[in-house]
Amino acid sequence: MIKLATKNDLEGVSKLRDYVHSIHANNNPKLFKEIISKEANNYLNEILENPNFCIYVSIIDDKIVAYAIICIREKPENPIMYKQKICFIEDICVDKNYQKQGIGKELFKSIKDFAKDNECNEIELNVWEFNKNAISFYEHLGFKTSRRIMGLEV
Repeated sequence: MIKLATKNDLEGVSKLRDYVHSIHANNNPKLFKEIISKEANNYLNEILENPNFCIYVSIIDDKIVAYAIICIREKPENPIMYKQKICFIEDICVDKNYQKQGIGKELFKSIKDFAKDNECNEIELNVWEFNKNAISFYEHLGFKTSRRIMGLEV
């Protein structure tokens, strides 16, 4: 079952966020800090109270097995680009024990419905190059790379 998260769901979301964060921290320790659960929980509470954000959760047997944090980003028209209204996926995770069971696709269906209901032009997300499984999953859903952010250590 996919639903909008409430405060009661944040502990389950936080546990999955810790898992996702550990993947990022292990692959890029120069950038990602060791997670501090209290600060992370405060962040989730702030998101839940922000009208531009929402959190979807997938629940199986009273356990949160997936979540997505999404927000609406509006980009005004300028001399070179048209106005855009983007549904941006800030964070998404399916518990590793529940992957490849259609839960991620189900979660994306809810995100797509949210984007349509809010008259968004597009759904966007960022993904780290080291996260090959996520890239493959997003491509399978129809996402295409539209731009790259590159870095050079100095």
